[in-house]
Amino acid sequence: MHSLAFQGMLMSVVLVVGGWSKDAALLFCLAPVHLFAHMRGVYQTGIIGTLARMVFLFVGSCIGFGILMVGLVIVGLAQVH
Repeated sequence: MHSLAFQGMLMSVVLVVGGWSKDAALLFCLAPVHLFAHMRGVYQTGIIGTLARMVFLFVGSCIGFGILMVGLVIVGLAQVH
């Protein structure tokens, strides 16, 4: 919950700062830094182990997002008459 709360607060700050401005882009760099520190502390792993976990998390998230997008396209095309 701590990590999700941080990500939610970070997104709120980015939206208030001004969307995709230069400052907002710099704030987005905090997300992976925080995730790395959080995962390293929680799992008590070294740098390599934490980076490996982050890679697997990223790949799994990309696959899940891709499946979701394909499903949404299929549903959208099924609605076209």
